[in-house]
Amino acid sequence: MNDQLNQIIEKLQTAKYGDENYNIAKNALVKFYKEVHNCTHPQAEKAVDKAASDDQMNDWIDHKPEHLLGLAKGMLFIAKDTSSVAKTRKSDISMPNPRKVFVVHGRNSRLRDDFFNFLRSIKLEPIEWSEAIKLTRTGTPYIGEILDNAFLESQAIIVLLTPDDEVKLKVEFINNDDPPYEKELTGQARPNVLFEAGMAFGKNPHKTILVAIGNIKPFSDIGGRHIIRLDNSSSQRQEVAAPIEIDPQNALICPNCLINGRTVIMSPIPTDFVEIENATHECNKCKFKKRI
Repeated sequence: MNDQLNQIIEKLQTAKYGDENYNIAKNALVKFYKEVHNCTHPQAEKAVDKAASDDQMNDWIDHKPEHLLGLAKGMLFIAKDTSSVAKTRKSDISMPNPRKVFVVHGRNSRLRDDFFNFLRSIKLEPIEWSEAIKLTRTGTPYIGEILDNAFLESQAIIVLLTPDDEVKLKVEFINNDDPPYEKELTGQARPNVLFEAGMAFGKNPHKTILVAIGNIKPFSDIGGRHIIRLDNSSSQRQEVAAPIEIDPQNALICPNCLINGRTVIMSPIPTDFVEIENATHECNKCKFKKRI
């Protein structure tokens, strides 16, 4: 792709708006824009047409296709950067570590610690934000870069939604048909957690798992997405474990049960996750128990 983009840039450097080279480059850039930005064909056409429209407006001043050329150069920069990261990472990490999961969480450190203990009880290795930053090997990485590296290193991202903030609409914005959670102070996850959840879904929705603990305000842009409501029951812990590919050699698997063709993970019985050490684990389906 990089060689082809370089050829397009060379054509545009000698082209004038509307000539043959310009039109060839414009048509070719739609395809490459779609690949570089991972977008739909109409979105790519719209971006390229916008640059061409700007060139048309400036044509009476200067026939040079500055806007389309700038778009092509920007695409080449992104393509080179993506290729460089991919080559570096390919030599370091061929496949995600099946035992690692990246966890995004808020301020509630007790719930975080309890949840981490639960993940460790089923032989998973949770990665925190600070650890994910180190994976980028840069001093000040942006969020997208952190998530890219987290996906490369781990098999899933779990977003832990806890009611750390209290929010409601301002009085002047409330409508009569608004639900109570818009009118009264209601628990909500921290803004950075919601933002990182959106980024994770944008990067890889199939590997992003939303887990809510407590009563949190719903957010409309996630409508239709399944949110796991975690409590201390074995059934809800099983629901958290179900989307994650767990190595049977490293987890407490019930020797008796399968659910929808999947092995059943035994969950710790104690009332708090903090008691994981030396806890008795139980199968939610057949109630088989085993102490570790």
